[in-house]
Amino acid sequence: MDSANVQATYRCFDELWNHGREEVIDQLLAPDHVAYNLGGRNLRGREEYRQFYRAFRRSFPNLHVTIDRTIEHGDEVAFRGRAVIPIPGMETPHVMHGGGFLRFCDGRITERWSLWDFLGLLAHAGAIRADIVPAMLSAFGSEPETHPIF
Repeated sequence: MDSANVQATYRCFDELWNHGREEVIDQLLAPDHVAYNLGGRNLRGREEYRQFYRAFRRSFPNLHVTIDRTIEHGDEVAFRGRAVIPIPGMETPHVMHGGGFLRFCDGRITERWSLWDFLGLLAHAGAIRADIVPAMLSAFGSEPETHPIF
């Protein structure tokens, strides 16, 4: 049986992101929660996270996140998974791969580090030119051939 922290990790993605239960933010996130590098910035506190959540759900209301693997060490849970994101006006949904780390204290998430492929999502949605993505990835040390959008 999974520990309480691992169960909370799955619950966060399933109830919050898959089922849109916004009240989970207050149930699972500590008041002083920090989400590092989410949407290109650090989000401090439940309200900043709630604003990000609402904006993302408004843009992609039918997304579905699956967590494929978790590893727990002390008060931290590492996870990896994928989000299937239908994009209005596009035939195929975008599959965004990612993962991250959650730190818990007293059953609540106090810190999170998110590593999701937002660049691929923007390219798929047409918000940035897909032809410049390989150069952008190379500039940051990634190999375009191994990137999930290619």
